[in-house]
Amino acid sequence: MITVGTFEAKTHLSALLERVAGGEEVLITRHGKAIARLVPAAAAERARIDAAIAGLKSARAGVTLGGMDWKNLRDVGRRHDDALRNDRHPAEPDRCRNAGAGASRGAGAGPGRRPDHSGAVGKVLPASR
Repeated sequence: MITVGTFEAKTHLSALLERVAGGEEVLITRHGKAIARLVPAAAAERARIDAAIAGLKSARAGVTLGGMDWKNLRDVGRRHDDALRNDRHPAEPDRCRNAGAGASRGAGAGPGRRPDHSGAVGKVLPASR
């Protein structure tokens, strides 16, 4: 790493940027105190990513599922998500005729439309103000 003062950095900025592009780091000082550091963009991004990963790992340390099986939790979440997509409560039995295998919203369903529990497709109207 090279160290330069602010005047020299301003005067020779293009040359310093060339060196940084080549992988060097440049420390810029004012009155002998460090005020900035020029680093290659990829190195700065990599350092930021590494810091984020380290933070996630430390936040996760000691956290467990309390004996629960992650696959079971995943499957319950998928059933809940599918139920919400089909406009019914996850605990509610599947009463919609169109919600059988392979049919998720019924024929003719599109933006602004949803199947009702009889299987007919009805228009969803905006809430009145």
